[in-house]
Amino acid sequence: MATAAHELKTPLTLIRGEVEMLEKTDSKNLILEDVDHISRQINQLLHLAEVRESHNYSFQKIALVNVVNDAANYLSRIAKVHEVSIKIINNTKRVHLNADPSTLFILLKNLIENAIYHSPIGATIDVTITDNALIVRDHGQGIDEEHMTLLFNRFWRAPKQKINGAGLGLAICMEVALIHRWRITAHNTSPGASFVLDISSKEQRST
Repeated sequence: MATAAHELKTPLTLIRGEVEMLEKTDSKNLILEDVDHISRQINQLLHLAEVRESHNYSFQKIALVNVVNDAANYLSRIAKVHEVSIKIINNTKRVHLNADPSTLFILLKNLIENAIYHSPIGATIDVTITDNALIVRDHGQGIDEEHMTLLFNRFWRAPKQKINGAGLGLAICMEVALIHRWRITAHNTSPGASFVLDISSKEQRST
């Protein structure tokens, strides 16, 4: 899967370059949107292949708040485009984890990005750090109860979902959590939804 996804990246880049040189038309914009959509799916496949293999992980002691800040800063431009803001709430001392920083970044990026896409204009996404958990909350419409058990399934996308993707973002989060011996769950709030990453494992956490 990783090899196939990697081999597709170069021709897509070339196609995008060729299309960008064409005169500006509605068809050109649609083609570029399709190329971006496929590129996003390929990146998700590469991430899934990476996080499924334990030998790709390099565990080290890291400060959780640093990775949260990195993910939030990385997504700040997307948040601005969608006219939402990201608020980090640190309700604890400096929590350190025995974790792989790159896959933890992917997990946090996916959760925050998911919240961005499900938030109404002008809303704030709350990223809360506690001694035992990290919580990402949006203020959107919440999750249909019949979909709760399907959220972390690979390639599952909610009916009539407007977000372009392969339905792998939350599945990737689950893979990363399992390797780290963490637990990730989703809950409806009022309003919106919260994704809770339980990091309370004594083997993984220190302050």
